[in-house]
Amino acid sequence: MNDFGVGERTETISATTLGSAPIPPDADRLITVNSTSISLRLGAWETGGCSISSFVVEYRLRGKPSGGNGGDWVLVNNNVKLNGGGGGGRRDAASSEFAILDLSPETMYTLRITAHNAAGSTVQKYDFTTLTYLGGWFLVPSSITRSSQYCLATIAPELIIHSDYGGLIFKNPAVMLPLFLAIVIMVIVAILFVHHWRKKAHHIGTDSMTHARNLL
Repeated sequence: MNDFGVGERTETISATTLGSAPIPPDADRLITVNSTSISLRLGAWETGGCSISSFVVEYRLRGKPSGGNGGDWVLVNNNVKLNGGGGGGRRDAASSEFAILDLSPETMYTLRITAHNAAGSTVQKYDFTTLTYLGGWFLVPSSITRSSQYCLATIAPELIIHSDYGGLIFKNPAVMLPLFLAIVIMVIVAILFVHHWRKKAHHIGTDSMTHARNLL
């Protein structure tokens, strides 16, 4: 419509923009489990055709009711950015790692990640279990599972130790204190043995010299 009148109607044209909300990866492509931390390969997420703007990363203890006693979600970061990569395609997983630290060994957790892009948001949950201090097996109590069973990490681990946790075993007082006491005791016993042996050897030498003089 304009000053000259009403024009003829045109056909209605429908169009759909390209792109979708982010697409989550499988757990084994995303998570690497350690004893007290996990590493997230955020670059494993599919962008859906629109660059991922940010992630929200949260976790909580598995099997705990919400509302206290460890059952509430712990917010790690609500604005995690991807490093490197371009818009529209899939990013290099190795360039976008994010670590969650200060977890407890031999503990079951639920991870919740929310990924945002221009087309929408995707929320995905993953269950994982941290390893023992030695990175091995442990017994899951029957109160959490239907029957007690030995369990390794939910995600097959590649034992990656974060730089802040290097030498974790040797920083553990429960390991270091008995080891230190054992070494001290061994050193004391060795010193006493050597002292006793030297004292005995000295007495034997003195007695031999006295006996020889008496014969003369």
